[in-house]
Formats: sequence, C-alpha cells, structure tokens
Amino acid sequence: MLAYETSQAFTGYSLYLNESHDEIENGLHYSVMTDVWKAIADAARRADAQIFATTHSQECIRAAHRAFDSSETYDFRYHRLELVKDEIQAVTYDRETLATSDEMDLEMR
Repeated sequence: MLAYETSQAFTGYSLYLNESHDEIENGLHYSVMTDVWKAIADAARRADAQIFATTHSQECIRAAHRAFDSSETYDFRYHRLELVKDEIQAVTYDRETLATSDEMDLEMR
C-alpha cells in the first residue's frame, strides 16, 4: 500500500509520497513494477492528478518509462539532480532520452 497526501493544484491534484515512503518501489518485486506504474498512471489521469515519486532504483525508472511508453499518452518526466559546474541543476529526461538510456543500458540514477 502506498501512503500519500494530496494538495489542490490548479485544475487537479498533486500526489506526494510521504517521507516514510520516499522510495516508491520499496516492498515491490521488480517484475511487477511496470504494471504498478501503469495502474498509478491510470489512476492519476482519471483523478486529474500529478504524481511525485522518488527512487534510487534503475529498475523502477525503467519500469515507469516502459509503462508510460506503452500507454496512449506519454506524460512522464524523470528529473534528476546533477552537479554541473559546481552547481546543482535539475536535468529532465523526456521520452526519447529515457528510451535511449534504457536501450544503451546507461546510468540514469
């Protein structure tokens, strides 16, 4: 079970995993992660919600990409913090970047 809180955000809701569940994949076997992400995506779309999830798991990131890639709408973005010229910057991975990273087995965490 995922613990979460919601907050009103413009026309929809935002869903945040609470601090005690900051890695969404904890307790889930890697083989079910794509199906879990499909269910999360479907629920979020029906509720007009955004999902903010954290992970250090390469398998979880790949599963999320694959789940959204197999859906009609690819509305997934992966953001990671990177040190660039002595500053921390958020770098966004879109569908193409994630697909390339997945195919080439590149580090995404």
